[in-house]
Amino acid sequence: MLFLHNLFYVHLDVKPTNFLVDSEGKIKLADFGMTKKYNTTILSDDIEGDSTYISKEVLTSKNLIDIKNKSDLFSLGLSYIELLFKVELPKSGPLWIKLREGEFIIDNEIIKNANFNVAMNMIHIINALINPIADNRPNTDEIIMKIPELSMRYSNYMSGKYIRAVNPKMFSFKQMRKNNFSPMK
Repeated sequence: MLFLHNLFYVHLDVKPTNFLVDSEGKIKLADFGMTKKYNTTILSDDIEGDSTYISKEVLTSKNLIDIKNKSDLFSLGLSYIELLFKVELPKSGPLWIKLREGEFIIDNEIIKNANFNVAMNMIHIINALINPIADNRPNTDEIIMKIPELSMRYSNYMSGKYIRAVNPKMFSFKQMRKNNFSPMK
């Protein structure tokens, strides 16, 4: 995602089904069909996305100059919530609104659903990613610097017994979850 953002593109479809894992455990972002250069003006009607992961600014902005890459980071935060805490994110409704208004809290009830011990700094990062005010979200560089232990855990998992048992070329995190693979065991 950093490479994409450094080229001034916004993905606009960041979600667990678009994260692929290769046989070496490397995570790849896929499906660039909605990717747009964010230094151009495009009416919001031209922007689509999965309503489950879409940010508030994508829905309310009239151009991509206002959206930039912070919308991808919001979607990344929601993806982390779904993947790490097994929260089924809605396409609409009260929880959907809470997530976009900054009223969602990762509390002990949510944390106990994780298959592993989630570091408090990861919870802080996720909360920062889902901040309803785009300018208050960290940028891509800051995120990469703050989550080395997450990438290390995924790397350790992917080199372990589950990857050898399944032995796929590529599969999505969502597929892992459906097959009860725990990326942090």
